[in-house]
Amino acid sequence: MQEKKGWCEMKAVSREQAVAVMAVLMSNVDWDELDGKALQDEVIADPKGSGRRFTQFLKNGAKTATVTSFPLKLAPSFNLAKFIGEDWSVWKGPANGNGLEGEEDRDVREDSLTAIDFEKLILETNLQTGEISISGEEKLRRLKEGKNIRLGARAFLALWNDYQAHKAEGKPQESVLEKLRRSKNMTCIHFFGTILRGLDGTRRVLYLYFDGRERDWCYDWLGNHWSAGCPSALLASVN
Repeated sequence: MQEKKGWCEMKAVSREQAVAVMAVLMSNVDWDELDGKALQDEVIADPKGSGRRFTQFLKNGAKTATVTSFPLKLAPSFNLAKFIGEDWSVWKGPANGNGLEGEEDRDVREDSLTAIDFEKLILETNLQTGEISISGEEKLRRLKEGKNIRLGARAFLALWNDYQAHKAEGKPQESVLEKLRRSKNMTCIHFFGTILRGLDGTRRVLYLYFDGRERDWCYDWLGNHWSAGCPSALLASVN
């Protein structure tokens, strides 16, 4: 599989789309059902708060939030050579080494997980104030400084297999990946819990993305830069 470019960027909402949304509301909200005083006190008088809540409402597909759960069992292991190719492996040793000697560069806390409720997934950009993007190596360094579990190859495989199974049944929209896309506005997600050694000896991470029609997977070079549209998958540490 060839490395993809640009799938992490979200398409900006156009002015025409924003105006169309307002027109939909003006024409279809049942204003007679609403309390004018409550509208004034809770919405008009709090423009910033109303904007945040309405943004979340639109992110949720113009549906009210509900308590959800997206559980998936994890496979006991991930056969990297079988999934990608014989010459691929988990990176070993320091980043400036050859990747063939030393401890595997991965978050071993994922080993203890048998299942994950992906509704609790944390999407982390690691960007600091004023930053537009950072290198993959800097992103990894900041992730390692945090306490949350960096999800890796097993979490990636659980999401991908679940999507493939639902797609085979003609119901990809019922997959956990698609539920996450709707609930968290997630189009691209990287798995920094397992650092890979590619064919050319470079450091890589797996990722899943949505191309506007369906889901696919690929791997990214840590020498690339990650923007706000390229979050990594984390899970809160029980510790």
